[in-house]
Amino acid sequence: MLKLLAVFTLLALAGCDDDAVNNESNGSGNGNGNGDIINPAPKSCMSLITDEYQCLPDKVIGRSGQRIHIPLTGNIKEGMSFNWATTEVEGITTPIFMSDKNGAYVILPRTTNDTTLTLNVEGKLGSVHDSASIPIDVTGAETLILNGINLISMNTDGLVVTEWLPAVNAQGDYANDVLYSLNVTKLVDGKPSNDSRTFQTANLSESIDVEFGALYRFVLSAEDDKGNVTYSEHIDYLVSEQQPELQDIITNTTKKMPDPASLELYSLVDDNGALKIVRETKNGDHYYDNAMAHEIYKVTAPLKVTMRLKELEPEEITAHFQRQAKQYNDDTNSFSIIPPTSQDNAKNKIHNIEKLCKKLEFNQPIFDTFEGSMCTSPSKSLICTNDYTLSPKLTAKAECTLNNNFEVKLESKSKFELNQLYVYWPGTNMIKKIGGNKYFEAIELGLGTRIGAKLDIKYPLKIAIGFKSNASVTGNVSFKMGNWLPALNIDVSSNSKDIFKPLSNSWQEILEFPNYSRPAEMGLELKLGVFPRISIGENLNIEAEAAGKLALKNKFQLIKPVGQINAPAINVMPLFTTVDGAIDANGVGSASVDLSKVFPSLSEHFKGTVETETPSLNLYTHPKKVTFDIEQQYACSGKYTYHNDTPILTQTAFGPLNKGDSYGNGWWRDEVITVPNKGDIALKSFNIYGPGAKLMDAGYNGSSIGITYTDIMNKQVQEATLLYEFIKPGSLLQKAFPIYAVDKYKINGGVDTSQAPWVCWGNGYRTVKKSESITLTLQEAANLSVL
Repeated sequence: MLKLLAVFTLLALAGCDDDAVNNESNGSGNGNGNGDIINPAPKSCMSLITDEYQCLPDKVIGRSGQRIHIPLTGNIKEGMSFNWATTEVEGITTPIFMSDKNGAYVILPRTTNDTTLTLNVEGKLGSVHDSASIPIDVTGAETLILNGINLISMNTDGLVVTEWLPAVNAQGDYANDVLYSLNVTKLVDGKPSNDSRTFQTANLSESIDVEFGALYRFVLSAEDDKGNVTYSEHIDYLVSEQQPELQDIITNTTKKMPDPASLELYSLVDDNGALKIVRETKNGDHYYDNAMAHEIYKVTAPLKVTMRLKELEPEEITAHFQRQAKQYNDDTNSFSIIPPTSQDNAKNKIHNIEKLCKKLEFNQPIFDTFEGSMCTSPSKSLICTNDYTLSPKLTAKAECTLNNNFEVKLESKSKFELNQLYVYWPGTNMIKKIGGNKYFEAIELGLGTRIGAKLDIKYPLKIAIGFKSNASVTGNVSFKMGNWLPALNIDVSSNSKDIFKPLSNSWQEILEFPNYSRPAEMGLELKLGVFPRISIGENLNIEAEAAGKLALKNKFQLIKPVGQINAPAINVMPLFTTVDGAIDANGVGSASVDLSKVFPSLSEHFKGTVETETPSLNLYTHPKKVTFDIEQQYACSGKYTYHNDTPILTQTAFGPLNKGDSYGNGWWRDEVITVPNKGDIALKSFNIYGPGAKLMDAGYNGSSIGITYTDIMNKQVQEATLLYEFIKPGSLLQKAFPIYAVDKYKINGGVDTSQAPWVCWGNGYRTVKKSESITLTLQEAANLSVL
């Protein structure tokens, strides 16, 4: 095998026009004109269709707390989807984007200092992905913290009641002298119309007369005593066709209940003070069951409720805890907020280090302990919206959007394999008691936010890893009661950009080197997202998951150390080379509901769980092979005179060596090794290590390496270790999967006094040229000297 060296590849993970941005003070889209847009540049555009573009403005400028609309222009077609998110900025809550067909609305984040955010928009059309990025310049201002509209419902008088939490100041107190403005705009064909009204109040609720069956956009803002205005995310609310109505109740005055077959489906019957409802079997037969609180409303005139909760900021948590998380029943609103607590999740020994980090410890019978931490960002943003339709045909629809950075650090004390490690961070719970009659005091609706992660991991050796992952996820879950069985559905979308970012140049550190001859293979699957909880009454609970999934595999070969010259204990070689690897990302979602406590007879027929998964996007595929084109020439080296009378005839290729002829004591060698760029792997650099390095004249230019040295037979052997470094052209994963190919050159033949000094002569002085092309797997290239 020709003497070659190894290849090292460092791979790392990574990212139209309009003349004005729509800066809105209300839902009408007219704006307040305080934002500017600069002419678009190519980086602000993406292309999901050949030769067609979808473009953002080149730049957005606005004020802290301002509500703006960022347009997306160009050829926007059916089937395209866009994920909007900003990169994390320390000390600033990541904003939430409310997208529509023409762009997205955003409330610029609260900051007292001028700052610049980077907006990343990922577009998808089938299997085509592209992205665009622009800066958002935010002018700092001292603004209030406004959680936004928390409840919208229609009362039995036909008025839409809107409620919200009090605004909080930077000191963590409820703000005084706040003027709230609620703008209500009718949407026609999904766009704001001229039918727009603004209501101002110092209270925390407003009752509004609206048109039945119409769609309205509600936008809430808060103005402090200095005139600073803060906006919150809008809610689009579809008004019922009529005001909610309670069902008529049949009172049974006999000992025997009426035949259910004689009554209409969902009829309510009072049976000695207990409320019964007529249900239907799979075959259409009627039977009695205990009625639930939400079933007191007519199917044709249900009670519709929208609940919205944005995860509380630290100042809001402080303010609510100061009020002891009590119900804010000051005659202006009627719901309860329970802020996050410091309770730990006992599963798998997860403990709080602080509010944002979880300490991970795990023991298995076969393997030793691993430990580490998983942290969520203080800049996270999470918002969940639930729409309820309360009647026997109950529906519950929830949409949650999360933008969060996670940091994962793990260190194993031996090889380990772990399935389904769950990590949850305490979230906020919101409870609304609404409606009711003499049979039920009220209908209790609950919405809980919770950020979490699920981890599956397999490592065959002691190792430490560390990386960040950004999860920008939107999930939709729906539950709908049919005549017999309910339907449960889940949908999810997620980002792929920045879902894997090493914490340092080497995101994994090998702590022990058990085997240099066989490759080791690891696998990691991490789901990061939001895990909301929805409750209706005491016993009907829906658990959901909407997450971005990172799937990473990494197969690597350990590299034997080479000592530094004059300091042999100092290893100058990389620790390992990657022989295979991949990163894939997609969105995953699941939802489950337990009917055993509410519909025992149906639970055996209803699966109760639904899952979904978006098509996987390959973020990185490791090169499989590398090709070496080798040009070698060699000739006899050294000129010494042969003085013996007896000719040497043992090497016929050289001819005879006669007295007076010249002979050489070794070989001059010159090699040019070229690595052709085949698109997925290319030469970056190379080095030579070990004591033999000083005997070699070597260098590289572009894709070629040149090596010249003299191999003397009767001289002490010197070993040189050659290391080739490669890159994957255009890869977004430059530092995640190092690749090396290593070769050992043994120069000189070794001291042997029994060997004759003549090695070559005659025709041996003629330069011989050879050429060869070889293609190797990366595992073969990792140890060329054994091939």
